[in-house]
Amino acid sequence: DNFYMGGVTGDGFYAVIRKLEGEYTVLTDVTNNQWQPSDAVPTGVEKYQLVLECYDGFLRLYANGTQIAEVQDYNFSSGDIGLFAQTFDNAPAEVRFDDLRVTRLP
Repeated sequence: DNFYMGGVTGDGFYAVIRKLEGEYTVLTDVTNNQWQPSDAVPTGVEKYQLVLECYDGFLRLYANGTQIAEVQDYNFSSGDIGLFAQTFDNAPAEVRFDDLRVTRLP
């Protein structure tokens, strides 16, 4: 029930989020708890390659090979992984996950 997640939207927003004891915190904007816009997030594309590195308290989010965000958080040091898709107000959407790879960082 407690986890980190990272994602991007098709209109150029991103977030790294922590869920802890039922409360969601946008770690990339702890002041306003909002997803942030970025010119580095590709818009109008059919697919994204997303990477979320979680290592030694750092969480780094990449979209299509470009680092979008880096935050620090030390609440979780291990755990399982999962995938999610969220449409917000833009339903319906077609979502496919392909080539999931989990790698232990040094």
